[in-house]
Amino acid sequence: MSKSVYEAFEEPYLLVIDDDELIWVLIRDVLRHLGLLKGLKTFPEAELALDFLRQTPQAPEIMVVDLQLPGMDGFAFLEQFGKELRPRCLDTQIHVVSGSINPEDHQRASANPMIVSFVAKPLKLEHLRQMLTLRPSASLAV
Repeated sequence: MSKSVYEAFEEPYLLVIDDDELIWVLIRDVLRHLGLLKGLKTFPEAELALDFLRQTPQAPEIMVVDLQLPGMDGFAFLEQFGKELRPRCLDTQIHVVSGSINPEDHQRASANPMIVSFVAKPLKLEHLRQMLTLRPSASLAV
């Protein structure tokens, strides 16, 4: 068995898939402000995130997925994630973020049982704070 090229996380971690590095910084800063800075893994492309998840045994606690990504979009990522990785990531909370104004994107995300929330960009600090501290029994519809 080959060793993973990715670092293993000992503690729960948050995975962000967004090609906007400003989102990464915002999430990191909010986590730090809340005293919740855990492992943070960021990817600008869905394919890179899938590769990481395939090679990393520990599932992320929270996953933030942008819908509009270069290459594989967020919906295609979620479909592949659901087929291939969801069984070992059942406790992972998945939040979708998007700048899309297409109501079909919101409806499609709302219909996906894996998705806990859909948050429109630009992200508001309060929505981000709620998303990052949300408990599995709660839901956030923004």
